[in-house]
Amino acid sequence: MGVAKPDPSIFRHVLNELAIECQEAIHIGDKLDSDILGARVAGFRAGVWLNRYGLSRAAENDAPNFEIASLREVPDLLGHMRDQEI
Repeated sequence: MGVAKPDPSIFRHVLNELAIECQEAIHIGDKLDSDILGARVAGFRAGVWLNRYGLSRAAENDAPNFEIASLREVPDLLGHMRDQEI
């Protein structure tokens, strides 16, 4: 694509390919500075930080909406989001 995350055009391209709007999607990524920030800039309703190693965040401005330690947590997270209408 000629650009790198967190450029929002990458996220928008995927949404276009899936024929969905950013409000219908969440983004799960393991990098705060590219994945979570990029999803936020692109307008995703939620950025989920896959924090497999229990790392600390350096600043609040890179805060994800949710944090998980394993992809096995995704079904429960989606259920929680549905129940809370997030």
